[in-house]
Amino acid sequence: MPFFIQANETLNLMVDQPDRILEADPENRKGLVINEGACFRFYHGGENGGRYLFYRVLGRGRMTFDKDLEAGKDYYIYLILKDQTNELSFDLSQNPTAPDGYTKDNSEKIGGFHTLCADVGEIEGHLLSGYQAGDILPNSVWCLNHRPRSSPEGMVYNPWHNILVDIYLQSGTGENAKSAYGVPITTNRSYADHAFDFWSVNKRFLTSDEFSPCMYGSNQATSIVGNQAPSLKTSGGHVDTNNRRMISHIGCEDGCGYVWQYLSGCYPVTKWHTGEQGSSLRVDINVMLGGGDWTGGSNNDHLVRNFAHSRYVEDEKIGARGCSDPFYYN
Repeated sequence: MPFFIQANETLNLMVDQPDRILEADPENRKGLVINEGACFRFYHGGENGGRYLFYRVLGRGRMTFDKDLEAGKDYYIYLILKDQTNELSFDLSQNPTAPDGYTKDNSEKIGGFHTLCADVGEIEGHLLSGYQAGDILPNSVWCLNHRPRSSPEGMVYNPWHNILVDIYLQSGTGENAKSAYGVPITTNRSYADHAFDFWSVNKRFLTSDEFSPCMYGSNQATSIVGNQAPSLKTSGGHVDTNNRRMISHIGCEDGCGYVWQYLSGCYPVTKWHTGEQGSSLRVDINVMLGGGDWTGGSNNDHLVRNFAHSRYVEDEKIGARGCSDPFYYN
């Protein structure tokens, strides 16, 4: 991982960071770029002087990784001390606390990324066409000054709305709600329950305006292969009835034609109700759903919406996807 940094003792030092410290490498699907001018303050423990040193990247550097990257996994980038000197190096790990052989006291997490869960194949005009399992999803790269308010695992950036959105449909509930590959998705749950799940992990529902660009590039007018739910409803890596991967331009999985997804807000809907006194019009409060389900076929799309369900409904064909606003790091 060759690039040059300089170390100085620092007391009160004001610096300008680049807009993003880390980005995907456009020339290497398994590498990252660390931008020129990126600055870090690293603590050298008692055995190394018990002091903070200031490091600055002098030129745009590229980070390449010797180890193979597993598909559908989160990786973290750490600053570490090299050979007990003042020279810093970088390490890659799936451990969210510290890389192997280090602790949080002698390493510093500065960012991370998520890898593609399954080959995209060749899709004309798709931004991820040709990407293979284990490649770094470009929009999943996060760093100290470009990350969500929630935990960043399993998320990609939507540049049109400046939000980070879950790659996968929600799995788990409450504080265990997450975006992860290959695990059972959460369905048969009401709008309010999903909302509580997201509040518990600093996320929220997507709005209709946010949902469409996040799912843009997904399959259109098709459902998941077989036009039925998989025997175990899991997240990610699926293809549709045309054997085309169900993935959007930014990397969101299963956006259209798997399960409907709750979108933000409740809306008044006028319905006919029949009772002992006859029929009458009544206003119900319903939810908005997006994307379509496994029986929708030609009706499924990133623009399709459904207002037919009450906010109290629980249905095996309805799930959810979270998003988070950015955390601004000064």
